[in-house]
Amino acid sequence: MHGRTERRASGGRAQRHSAPERFTGRHRGPGRLLPGPVGLATAVTLLLVMLGVGAAVMPIGLASSPEAAPADPTTAPAEPEGIGILGNAPTPSATPSLRPTPSGRATPSSRPTPSRTPSKAPKEVSKADSREEQVVEIVNQERVANGCGTVSINTKLAEAARLHSEDQAVHDKMSHDGSDGSSFVDRAREAGYANPMSENVAMGYATPGAVMDGWMNSQGHRTNILNCDAKAIGVGIAANSAGRLYWTQVFGAVV
Repeated sequence: MHGRTERRASGGRAQRHSAPERFTGRHRGPGRLLPGPVGLATAVTLLLVMLGVGAAVMPIGLASSPEAAPADPTTAPAEPEGIGILGNAPTPSATPSLRPTPSGRATPSSRPTPSRTPSKAPKEVSKADSREEQVVEIVNQERVANGCGTVSINTKLAEAARLHSEDQAVHDKMSHDGSDGSSFVDRAREAGYANPMSENVAMGYATPGAVMDGWMNSQGHRTNILNCDAKAIGVGIAANSAGRLYWTQVFGAVV
């Protein structure tokens, strides 16, 4: 099985690598698949992961990064392991409180809202999906094990993450960029959250444990997850018409 991953830091560009599609993922890191195709994306450097499927990350206020959005970041049938290609994004250079606000971007309200109900409408995922909570639990276990404090679920970040997963599922495309050209920073602010730090995305993972293994085995995604400056998190999951899951996690500087 092959997958794709990406990660991007806030304000950064995403770099992508593609492998025979099986599962894919991406991530955008701060300043932080398997039945079916799995993919991950990071915006720092390209890595080949021998275990897991894929993931993506992105951070705020950074140059370009593929699919990992740092403090500035998809599943199919159940197949937990596979080889994935990861993409890296730049690492954020300032703590959330000192990170400058991105400039030169159109405000979310000025950007047309992407259509989310085409013929390939995603299958509905409950807003209280326990898998989202399981991802948060694993994130906090990893953070504590590495000397960081836990992050708390922020409903605004969760909304931004869910909408982005739905957007990816509708278009069958894993990316840190929304179908309307929005970045994870734009989406978080549109949802009412002012201090987004990073984003990780992934596609093709069947379980919270599998997608977290993918992200933790990708340096860019791991960096976003273990950024001790992060205080909040939002996780979103959506399935495309074929049942493949798209995962998004967004980190923030304040609860």
